[in-house]
Amino acid sequence: MPGPDSLIGLTADAVTAVLGAPQFRRSEAPAEVWHYRTKTCFLDLFLYRDGAALTVTHIEARGHDVAAIGKKACYLGLLVEKSRAKAL
Repeated sequence: MPGPDSLIGLTADAVTAVLGAPQFRRSEAPAEVWHYRTKTCFLDLFLYRDGAALTVTHIEARGHDVAAIGKKACYLGLLVEKSRAKAL
């Protein structure tokens, strides 16, 4: 299974196809930051314009508290939650 770094270079539309819509978006010119959340972590995607499209250039993961969490664990948690939501 591809890891979170497989999101690097994807367009906004492609990310939405993989993870769904972000729970929160914010503009920080020249970037747009997309936030995804699970019960244990936040995954932040940083998208920049590449011509007409926004593309992912950087990813960060953080826990809800001081505990560190890896990008891969957070990304996989998002995929699991998305697949559970589809099953309902």
